[in-house]
Amino acid sequence: METREASRVLGHMGVYLGARGHFTESELLLQKALAINEQAYGPEYPEVARDLNNLAIAYRRQGKYEEAKRLYLQALAIDEQIYGQEHPDVAGDLNNLAVLYERQGKYEEAERLLLRTLAIDEQVYGPEHPSVARDLNNLATVYERQGKHAEAERLLLRTLAIDEQVYGPEHPDVARDLNNLATVYDDQGKVRGGREVVLAGIGDSRETPGAAAS
Repeated sequence: METREASRVLGHMGVYLGARGHFTESELLLQKALAINEQAYGPEYPEVARDLNNLAIAYRRQGKYEEAKRLYLQALAIDEQIYGQEHPDVAGDLNNLAVLYERQGKYEEAERLLLRTLAIDEQVYGPEHPSVARDLNNLATVYERQGKHAEAERLLLRTLAIDEQVYGPEHPDVARDLNNLATVYDDQGKVRGGREVVLAGIGDSRETPGAAAS
């Protein structure tokens, strides 16, 4: 099997297993994919940055935050060197690092990175793109953690509008947005508003993804 194809297969398998909670197996496969690409292409190559991100996500899910941070920063440095500071891949790296900081309770650092992520994605894609909705949702999560309920509500309303326009009203991302908005309303004491949003979000969907994308 060719080097590129072998690393891709290992990477896909590692991501798949990690998403299903098989962290040890996922980590081993992702480490192999990274090792193959580093040996084949050197340490500063787009595929290496991708592998570093995937392995960092696996570490974050296991609570290995320092290991995850180190790899996220490596991936960010590679992508900034290759693409410059205003590229979507750089925005993705910043988003991943921000999610890590949010999980650690480092809300100011997470907010700073997410504002930069949002600025890049709005410039590249325009204001009504799914990547922009992801950024808004993650930034709203950070604001909610800080007790900035009004700011979180404003961003979630914008997130909801984008996702409804892009996907239609019955999409899981729309249900997630409605659920997150209901949480913000409840935290502000808007109990009736929160309940109405939850009921609107149920529709035909029975599952809601987590609040922060990764």
